[in-house]
Amino acid sequence: MILKFLIFLLLPFYLFSQRVNKIPPQKPKLVVGIVIEQMRYDYLYKYWDKLGPNGFKKLVENGAICSDAHLEYAYTQSAPGYATLATGTNPNMHGIIADKWFNRVKESETKAVEDDKFNCIGNFGKNAQNVSPLNLLASTLGDELKLASNHKSKVISISL
Repeated sequence: MILKFLIFLLLPFYLFSQRVNKIPPQKPKLVVGIVIEQMRYDYLYKYWDKLGPNGFKKLVENGAICSDAHLEYAYTQSAPGYATLATGTNPNMHGIIADKWFNRVKESETKAVEDDKFNCIGNFGKNAQNVSPLNLLASTLGDELKLASNHKSKVISISL
């Protein structure tokens, strides 16, 4: 009986001491997210022998990869798909419901990234595009990273 009482009394201290001694995992110094439209996961391995050692092979071997990702909605286009990847939310939450939609206020079609106040870098003249994340209603992974690091993290987004 005394043995059971001692085990009951000392077991929580033992378990607690095991949890305190654990070393937290090291935080990554660099996060790279690459999306190649229409490229299936299995293409990496289909063309594996054609890849160089310091390109995709290095990213696959030293990083994280999503091999079976699914969306919670059936209909998708490029803009809502990218917005879902960037925010982790669905179109009803991030606001990018299609590549373009009819704007009742303007009585015209609006592109998902359209914003008359900004120009693309190096894109001038009559074909210049005015783009920004104006229509995006949710914060992105980059936004949250900057908040979590008290704005010490550098976030760069490039689209080609």
